[in-house]
Amino acid sequence: MNARGYGGFVRTQRGTTLVVAMLFLVVLSMFAVASINSSTTNTLVTRNMIARQEAIAAAQWLIDWRISNLLFATDPDSIAQAYESVDLDRDGVPDHFPKIDPAPVCTRMRPVKANTLDPAVENDRGCMTSGVVPNSGLDTPDLAASTGNSLCSSTEWNVRAILDDEAVNLSTEDQANSNEDGVKIAVNQGIAVRVLATDAMDYCL
Repeated sequence: MNARGYGGFVRTQRGTTLVVAMLFLVVLSMFAVASINSSTTNTLVTRNMIARQEAIAAAQWLIDWRISNLLFATDPDSIAQAYESVDLDRDGVPDHFPKIDPAPVCTRMRPVKANTLDPAVENDRGCMTSGVVPNSGLDTPDLAASTGNSLCSSTEWNVRAILDDEAVNLSTEDQANSNEDGVKIAVNQGIAVRVLATDAMDYCL
């Protein structure tokens, strides 16, 4: 479109305003796309962090539950290899499936000295020998007769829980209800526990 300006000159309008507006629109669109991508990435990172923390909590719960019973120190093989369902939010739907694997391993044992025991403490009394009664009813009461050791040993264990929700074979219903996110983690915890020396000899190196 041609228009005549002042002084008789012809002024040509070439749609410059439209081109500039289009450029601004493209730039703003690029900013919007970048913002959406950044927001999506942050959401995924946050979701993964939450899933990881929940998985660690589930594995730690299983370890705490297992070591609350001395069975792990007297028969460690019996508590390993079985998956346990954990419902963290208590909504009736299993969230994760950790298990103890491998069986707890005793890495060290040290005899508990008889002179460190207190007869007033119930747990200590179970480790004490008697100078009057030759057989206290506990395993091998003469074990500490010549060494000054009590009937018990202080043992140190490594308990490892793993969680791999994708490796668990769930029923169709459980798969639909499970909140599993394909998380794979392993949690190791060192445990010190006092057991009878005869039990410690069976499992400690």
